[in-house]
Amino acid sequence: MPMTWPRVSAAVLALLASAGAAGAEQPTTQRQDILPAAKPLFADTALRRTVGAAGAAEPTTQRHDPPAADAVKSPRADATLQRTISLSELGFAQGIELTGLSGVRDLYFPIPRPSTVDSLRLLLPYRSAAAFESRRYVKVSVADRPRLTRPLGVEERSGEIEILIDRDVVQNGFVHVRIEYSGAMTDDRCVDERLSGAYLSLAPAGGIIATLNRDALTSVADVAAMMPRDLDIVIPSTPSEAQAAAALALVAGNPNAALATTARAPAGGRWRRGRIVLDGRDAPALQARGGAMPSIALGGDDPLAAAHLLQSRWRALATSPEVDRLHRSDRSAPDRLDFSDLGSDPAILQVVDRGSWTVSLPVTRVPPGKRISGMVVDMSVAGNGGKTPPVVSVTMNGLLLASVVVQDRDRVRLDVDLPSGLMTTSNSVEISAVRQVRGGDCTHAPQGYDAQLLPSSHFVLGDAGPVDDFFELGPHFAEGVTVVLQDPAMLGGTARLLRGLLDERTPVRVRYRSAPTEGPYVWVSDTAPPQGTPAIRFDAGPVRLADTGGAVLMDGAVLQSQTAVQLLAADGRQVLWIRPGTSFDEPVDSAEPPELGLGNVAFLDRQGISLAFSTKRDRLIQIRYPDAGGLAQYLEQYRLGMIGGGWLIATVGFVLLLRGISRARRSKG
Repeated sequence: MPMTWPRVSAAVLALLASAGAAGAEQPTTQRQDILPAAKPLFADTALRRTVGAAGAAEPTTQRHDPPAADAVKSPRADATLQRTISLSELGFAQGIELTGLSGVRDLYFPIPRPSTVDSLRLLLPYRSAAAFESRRYVKVSVADRPRLTRPLGVEERSGEIEILIDRDVVQNGFVHVRIEYSGAMTDDRCVDERLSGAYLSLAPAGGIIATLNRDALTSVADVAAMMPRDLDIVIPSTPSEAQAAAALALVAGNPNAALATTARAPAGGRWRRGRIVLDGRDAPALQARGGAMPSIALGGDDPLAAAHLLQSRWRALATSPEVDRLHRSDRSAPDRLDFSDLGSDPAILQVVDRGSWTVSLPVTRVPPGKRISGMVVDMSVAGNGGKTPPVVSVTMNGLLLASVVVQDRDRVRLDVDLPSGLMTTSNSVEISAVRQVRGGDCTHAPQGYDAQLLPSSHFVLGDAGPVDDFFELGPHFAEGVTVVLQDPAMLGGTARLLRGLLDERTPVRVRYRSAPTEGPYVWVSDTAPPQGTPAIRFDAGPVRLADTGGAVLMDGAVLQSQTAVQLLAADGRQVLWIRPGTSFDEPVDSAEPPELGLGNVAFLDRQGISLAFSTKRDRLIQIRYPDAGGLAQYLEQYRLGMIGGGWLIATVGFVLLLRGISRARRSKG
């Protein structure tokens, strides 16, 4: 469904006007709050649990560059809101691990609107240890200015780094923080740093804690820029078709989004989850709401258009302080998908022994009618003058695809073919550069040399074939998909299952109880879609799933209670049939949301996917109907035995035939 821009034009103009006004505003007073001595160090309980108790020999509180007393302004306690931008939110889900005796990480914390910030505080819980005696330290710089340096001992110890940050360090919508970790074991340069067994680990819950002024969060631009990625989508108890489509678009591609009919109450003035409320047709298309927890409300006749606007690249017009520097992708090449379009980091790494770059490839980023057939990796690796050249390797989803030795040149290109069956719904590509540490002659200390993943790296696109697996529905749905619900209460479970097959750009339509006349659709019902022939039928009596040896994998009440998902064709169109189970509308117990990938049949329970297989490529799973009669059922059940018996009869007949021919020839001779 294309966006109906006239319906939200007034809201967009107001949003851009607020962005211009905010950009023109120049703060005249730098505000920074000093925490009272009685206040605990960790304002966030998650951070307090992460760090734990630190040893008395190493103090856990260290503040630097406190502002002058006459420059401090303490806002009203009821007007402030605390927002933590953690390392996990930046993409470091497991934190940051720096091993050996060297390492550098550059972090960019988004603070698009410094005028809404009263104070900024960097809080990084860490753990550190070394196997042997060494002299190690960590250095923290903010906006390229050193702010802290601290020695690290040999014994394992927990602590935290805390730095108060001025608002004037916000540049181009970010706060740049650099973590430098270094050390040495002895004065002898011959010592290999890999022998140290040292490490520095930063917890994923650490980050920047921003104290926001609620009264300043008055525009859609301000609230959207600072809203946490964890979202609560508040919908009416019986949403309309337009509201249900907007909710699906907001949940698509965000594993931390959840649908709810009531808003969660804030806890202790901490902004941990964003909130988007779907209003009625008489409400404005886009509206910011204040109160205890800032939120954004979507209304009007077409809330889906406003949802697409919030999640599209045009949102940057309202949140970026420098619109002229916005990235514009070149969509003129239909045969490639650049790594830069996927948000890959092209930063130059100082590689001592190993450096790596990770590129995430969700299948929803593949253009319609295309598939990934290969990739081209361009690397620039500086030589170190040693006899052993560096090696560049490419891994996708844990499988090594290619590697090359960089011989007598700085540039290297790898043309990689993707084997069939490797792609799935969410894919991860790792490119690594490994070099031998130059040393051993006591003349060179361990030193890093530049390496970079060049922006010309890209995925090669080919023409898509027939849709045989769930993940191939991502590009197939890219031009539009209709979700048919038999009951509005099924919206929550449907959104969880479609999360990996839809993204924020997918045109989504929702209909209640009637299939569309054209285009692919998702059918959520207890009965099969019209004119569709599923691989597993639930109207032919009890169903039994068994392996090739006849052992029963799933049947009876267990099979009936689970959610069944099947990919089938109906009236020449691709249809995804979802038959809800008993726990379909309940949140899953697993931390990882279910993701439909390989296969065309899947069963799900409260823990996620319990069984998924393909009925087109293999016969590992046998589908039986014990109460059903007929020749087809009998042949399917005893198929392997009959095949073996047929081969035995044919073999015996052939042997008897040869024996008869041999006897006939002997009698004539």
